[in-house]
Amino acid sequence: MAQALFLDPEEIGFDGHGLGLYQGGPRCFYVPVKSRAALAGSKVIEPHWSEMIGKLGVEMAYLFTRGGDNPKTAFRSRMYAPTVGIPEDPATGGATAILAAHLLGAENLGPGTHKYELEQGYEMGRPSDLHLEIDVAGEAISAVRVAGSAVRVSQGTIVIR
Repeated sequence: MAQALFLDPEEIGFDGHGLGLYQGGPRCFYVPVKSRAALAGSKVIEPHWSEMIGKLGVEMAYLFTRGGDNPKTAFRSRMYAPTVGIPEDPATGGATAILAAHLLGAENLGPGTHKYELEQGYEMGRPSDLHLEIDVAGEAISAVRVAGSAVRVSQGTIVIR
């Protein structure tokens, strides 16, 4: 896995955050990395990538670390899914929403609403700021909300006859 993402094995994991495999639509592999430098230096390396996703049965890998450019940012992330046509996604709402399942255990979330600011797409020159809210009731997630802004990069019309 470290070879597939051009990481040193020692750069993986931090503060109780370990590797995770979650599904909420497509299956996604969550990879916590220790530093922004490691996150910035990550990239997909073949044939290791194809071997990893084949073994795990996933389409994408979501890498994240603590902090960001904005002092309020909790996590900075990158999402790779090149084998399904997405070399890197600048803003992945679905993967951000599913991150809630990982945070529930890794951050030991108690009852109430937990709010996180996230940065994604900065390393690829398409910065996106995402907002994640997680409602926890008892020991389970009761609701997840993701918000952010988008910039139109294209538009079109499809005519169906």
